[in-house]
Amino acid sequence: MTRKLTMGRDSWVQAAVAAFRRGGRGAVRIDALAKEAGITRGSFYHHFKDRAELLQAVLGAWESETRDGIRNARLEDAPGDRLRAFFRRAQETEADYPPDVEILAWAREDPAVAKLAKKVERRRLDFIRRELIRAGVESGEARRRAEFAYLATQGWVFQAGYGARRSRTRTAFTADLFDLILRDVG
Repeated sequence: MTRKLTMGRDSWVQAAVAAFRRGGRGAVRIDALAKEAGITRGSFYHHFKDRAELLQAVLGAWESETRDGIRNARLEDAPGDRLRAFFRRAQETEADYPPDVEILAWAREDPAVAKLAKKVERRRLDFIRRELIRAGVESGEARRRAEFAYLATQGWVFQAGYGARRSRTRTAFTADLFDLILRDVG
């Protein structure tokens, strides 16, 4: 008796994220994902109506990672530790979620994705700004430093995406960045 292999919804999303990471949303193709997993397309349609629904699930995973990252970072005792934990988690989970570079490229073409990207980025920036304020940085300066920290990190990720040569690892870059961002903080 031949057994039909299937994948659960989360496995389909993980496979889509991996494809997304390799080649953007154009690489998220049902036939290719099924072939790679060694299963038929039927498993896909048990969990998703169509490719668009799968891509929405990928976006949901991306948004959830930001929420989870902030929630987990808040477990740390001090603002500087919370900020470092937030960025460390982003580094540690990077392979499991769609890359920001690809999501933001998609956002330039799709107003609905742009709306979600703005929401996610606002949540990230607000977290960084609030933690800087908790660390004793004045509100206007905290906003400025939050933006610098976020954009510098995104720039690093963007360049890494096309293989730019690095003098430091992302971990070392983030540590140096937060030494600058948290300067003069008690």
